[in-house]
Amino acid sequence: MLLLLTLQAVTLAALPADGGDTAPLGATARQASVDGSTAPPPPPLADHVLLVVLDDIGMDAVSCYPGAAPDARTPVLDGLARRGVRFDRVWSNPACSPTRATLLTGRFGFRTGVGSVKSLGSAGLRPEEVSLAESLQRDRPALHTAFFGKWHLGPTEEQGPIAQGFERFRGTSGNLRVKTRPRPYFEYDERSGRSTETSTRKRYATSAVVDDTLEAIQDFGEDPWLVIASFHAAHTPFHAPPSGLHTRPLEGTPKSQAREHFVAMVEALDREIGRLLGGIPAGTLARTQVIVLSDNGTSSKAQSSEHPLRLGKGSLFEDGIRVPMISAGPAIAGSGRVSPALINTTDLFATIHELLGARPAPEALDSVSFVGELSGASSGGRDWVFAERFQSEPPPSRWPAVNRYTVSDGRFKLTVDVLGRSARLHDLSSDPQELTNLLQAEVPSEEAAEARRLLEGVIEGSLNRAAVMAARVAAEAPTQPKGAEPKEAGER
Repeated sequence: MLLLLTLQAVTLAALPADGGDTAPLGATARQASVDGSTAPPPPPLADHVLLVVLDDIGMDAVSCYPGAAPDARTPVLDGLARRGVRFDRVWSNPACSPTRATLLTGRFGFRTGVGSVKSLGSAGLRPEEVSLAESLQRDRPALHTAFFGKWHLGPTEEQGPIAQGFERFRGTSGNLRVKTRPRPYFEYDERSGRSTETSTRKRYATSAVVDDTLEAIQDFGEDPWLVIASFHAAHTPFHAPPSGLHTRPLEGTPKSQAREHFVAMVEALDREIGRLLGGIPAGTLARTQVIVLSDNGTSSKAQSSEHPLRLGKGSLFEDGIRVPMISAGPAIAGSGRVSPALINTTDLFATIHELLGARPAPEALDSVSFVGELSGASSGGRDWVFAERFQSEPPPSRWPAVNRYTVSDGRFKLTVDVLGRSARLHDLSSDPQELTNLLQAEVPSEEAAEARRLLEGVIEGSLNRAAVMAARVAAEAPTQPKGAEPKEAGER
């Protein structure tokens, strides 16, 4: 099963047998030039990039997507799609922290160690990882960078956005929690700058991110910049947003009417994104590439009775990892297009570099630019997408160990539970709900057997996932005193 697959326009070499991760994944010739050549960076396609990250909002909750739930209403995002490109086959990871790590490093979780939220603890993103901000500044040292809102990649100073290269930060280390505040979206503790000290803020969290983003954009002026607006919405706790931001009749409690409160939160978020875009000077906005995407699918707690989820957030089913993404701006050619391209959230790393006229760091092994999809002149790109979830917690822990991954060529999708020693193969073209496991047939068809072989080749050959994971875990394992009981290798 060690078949090496070829991505379009490049032949991949297998990773070293010792689990090293020095070979680029699907790199174009331009991306590969960052390994030490003197090739100049590409010309910028935009002066600014605004990356908007939504939380727990699946395709079912964005009304411009086919199959969206009947109660989904997102006129601002719909309008953005009409001016730009709507992407229909974007894969994230099934939980927030792993996806955010892919965005900021261009690397899959088995390389960074961020495989689930519960694996973080005090670990999070390792300081030695090269972040998006740090990489951009290699070619564009004058580029301003800022991150606002939910970070969720580690609580320590050396793991925070400033230490990871961002010029500005204001937001929270993680989620908004009822345990610390009775109305956490309206009163919460947040950090600013490099310090881990927090202060109380009493501003609706969705609106606060917009306020901070607009202030930074105003201060940056005509200089080039990357600003990331990372919203908490529509992550739990569900609640009634300020009345001026939504039109939903909310009569019950968030617990009794979870869906109704969820869609109100999404409507409020959509409206505030409209305020954000409207607050950017017209000339600046014309030179800004806007990218909006979600970190994972909708939570099952918020599913529509008319549009039930397979499992939603947390799962490797499509409605857990296939997320909305919309982009508009100067790199777009032909508005209102729909792209069926296979894209991973890792690919934002290389794409943002190309948009801003920079070369991605060679460490971003799993990032492939989709700028060609923005311009409508795509060449190269991905032949497959990948997602995973893993954690290894020593007892006593109420979070069981898990190690699952999935890979798809757009039609066939292979999902493997490593610890459970089971696998599923689905034909998404005829079985979009993933109800029929083709591997359970008494005699799998030759087509299914070949699809499994090829997809296993991606994992075992192109990615070499098991060996890379084992090498990383071994390198991170603490040194044991002589005679001490060995600790379980895995996520901290």
